[in-house]
Amino acid sequence: MSHLLPSPRLVAATIALAVPALAQISPPLAVSDLVAQADLVVVASVVARDCRWNEERTTIRTFVTLGDVDVRKGEVEGPIVLRFDGGSVGDDHIVVPCMPRLAVGSRYLLFVAGNGRHVSPIVGFDQGCFAIRDDRLVDAAGRELIGVQDDRLVVAARKHTGPVLPPSSGPAVASVDHTVVPAAPDVEARERELLARQRSRTVAPLAELPRTTARTPAGVPAASPPPIAAPAGAAGSELRDVAPIVVTGDDDGGRRVSLAAFLSTLGLESR
Repeated sequence: MSHLLPSPRLVAATIALAVPALAQISPPLAVSDLVAQADLVVVASVVARDCRWNEERTTIRTFVTLGDVDVRKGEVEGPIVLRFDGGSVGDDHIVVPCMPRLAVGSRYLLFVAGNGRHVSPIVGFDQGCFAIRDDRLVDAAGRELIGVQDDRLVVAARKHTGPVLPPSSGPAVASVDHTVVPAAPDVEARERELLARQRSRTVAPLAELPRTTARTPAGVPAASPPPIAAPAGAAGSELRDVAPIVVTGDDDGGRRVSLAAFLSTLGLESR
């Protein structure tokens, strides 16, 4: 029985249109959340990458093999192979926006969770992926890491001058003619609006439930349930902004945090 597959153009266009909504449901994470949510934290090099169809031939996945692994959290038995959705096989291409792409021969600090189950095995979709360049850390947006402040990453606005991903690396994705429709006409304005709402939102204490005189089937008056109290410290508390702090212009004095210093800040020193 032959399998009727959509054209490469249709495959890429369909996935690119469908996935942005998925990427947007991964909100910014605090630095402590990166560590807490990770099953595995490693410093490792990429030694191989392979793209292939799944058994049902419904999607393409990219398998990245890690070597020279330095484990900082979790336990590892055998080689580590990370599974990412998307990639290219021949003329068929599946493009997943915001998917971290790891280059063969490069070294990374990776916060891993749900490998083999999630679309991306990296915590926060791509937030837990840092390329290591000359002992400097570069986030998925190409920004060098300055440090940590108030449980938030501090990054430089100007992007790393060296290539984060060589032209020949990453899942081979063909150039296709498709249009990606954003979730809102002005995505940045929408994000600013949502952040403003989060900052102004407060958690009000729950009202005391009225006491009742309901009767049980046996005709015995039933005691009303006790009032539900608000969590300690909830009243008046505001949702925190945990998005990275971006340092711009004259405020960027060129200071950067080393890999060892960053791991020490996270409590992930060598075992």
